[in-house]
Amino acid sequence: MRLAAELLFWASVAAIVYHHALYPPLLRLLARRRPPPRAAAVPADLPHVTLVIPAYQEARFIAQK
Repeated sequence: MRLAAELLFWASVAAIVYHHALYPPLLRLLARRRPPPRAAAVPADLPHVTLVIPAYQEARFIAQK
């Protein structure tokens, strides 16, 4: 029982240290290796989108919204 408690304690300590001390530098390192983002799409390249709003007897109010 004592061994299980010690393992749980040290696993918790390791998780906290990883979360607070190791994870942020790891993210910075990975961000440097990532290629820069591509330029945003030109509006002409974007697809058309249709929005369907199911409404019952709301024709007068939909234009206002």
